[in-house]
Amino acid sequence: MLFRSHIEKNIDIFNTGALKLYHQQMFGHNPLSTSLNKINNYPKIAKIAKLYFNKAISIAQEKFKDNSPLYPSSFWLSRQLPNAVVKLHGDDDGGLTQYFKYSCSVYLNDPKNTGPIAFPALKYKYFPSSGDMLLWPSQGREYDHEVPVINDKRYTMLMWLTDQKEFSMEVDFEN
Repeated sequence: MLFRSHIEKNIDIFNTGALKLYHQQMFGHNPLSTSLNKINNYPKIAKIAKLYFNKAISIAQEKFKDNSPLYPSSFWLSRQLPNAVVKLHGDDDGGLTQYFKYSCSVYLNDPKNTGPIAFPALKYKYFPSSGDMLLWPSQGREYDHEVPVINDKRYTMLMWLTDQKEFSMEVDFEN
């Protein structure tokens, strides 16, 4: 898949996490770090990412009966290596990203023997397969989530939607 290939070919420009087990390339709005990446520098990725954003927007509006306009705000391409852990966290980043309305994870591979994404407060666990898209509200402690066990390379595209035009990355998709 294009995204996994991009990750592997460009891993040296990705931000790294603890012990270099987690790699991410960010596009769009994120107050915790400034993204120097412009999606229009990667036209093939932009074209496919826009399709995924449109699908996520459609799902959010249908499943959550949300009639507000929704816009792409941010997305990351991500790779976690074996022994990486995604600790329990919320996508509101302690109130810094209150403009994120929905969070979405698109799974780009079938990680073998890897634990689920878990939402402990909801007592919900999801074991993803390649191509799955999981979408949830970004705000509220009940949506805090984690991936406690990663035993194989795990590739994801993480997306955030907003209903606030000023936090939209729509301009990045124009070309």
